[in-house]
Amino acid sequence: RIVINLNMPVEPKLFKLSSPERLVIDLFKVYDQKTDRDVMPGIRYTAWLRSRPAGVVKAHILRVDPRAGFVLKPVLAGGAVQGLETVAGMSAGARAVAAVNASYFAANGDIIGLLKIDGEIISTPNVPRRTAVGIFPDGRLIFGPAAWQGYVELPGGRVGLTGVNRARGDNELILYTGFYGPSTATNAAGAEYVIGPDGRVAAVGRGNTPIEAGCAVLSAHGVFAQELAGLKVGDRVTVRQTLGPEWDGTLHA
Repeated sequence: RIVINLNMPVEPKLFKLSSPERLVIDLFKVYDQKTDRDVMPGIRYTAWLRSRPAGVVKAHILRVDPRAGFVLKPVLAGGAVQGLETVAGMSAGARAVAAVNASYFAANGDIIGLLKIDGEIISTPNVPRRTAVGIFPDGRLIFGPAAWQGYVELPGGRVGLTGVNRARGDNELILYTGFYGPSTATNAAGAEYVIGPDGRVAAVGRGNTPIEAGCAVLSAHGVFAQELAGLKVGDRVTVRQTLGPEWDGTLHA
């Protein structure tokens, strides 16, 4: 037995030579290798292994016939932002034919990027114009930076949002919806306003406010807490969000 320890996968070629007889093992450091298989009618999977002196690149390609009736859409782990689940678990729960890991996320499940499902913005990027992929109702895709903007209309004017369904930092106004989790998980350093299904303030609290079904919570800290200080139970609040004219037409992102 001959054992050759290598630092990278290579493609071997084994053959014999004569005069004198000898065994030859050629190790090709630069090669392309593709394997294909049909997953089911309308879906073909390709595994592509490309080796170069600088290292190995593996690509996984899924070719989907648009006439085969399959749908491409994002899935939220455990149905909530504050949740963690394996890709295999999410795939099984969604009864998916294939799945791929998507957004970066924090240890508590906060999504570091844009997430929009069925027309509703569930998470916003933590940096301006972070790149995303958008899916239109007809299946068309768009790749590029999505510029999210949000604000709330109050009885006394308009105040800008700084994020949706993520941990609230200093001097921020975060909108929490039922997709985040059972509560806002915030501290008592700010002010929180429960917005009922009728669009009016239903309750005012300090921190870790429960998110009831059909309700949302505005969590304000610092300068934003001062701007919302006059908001009281019964006041009407309207939330507006946009990703820009083109991205607003996406069904998922």
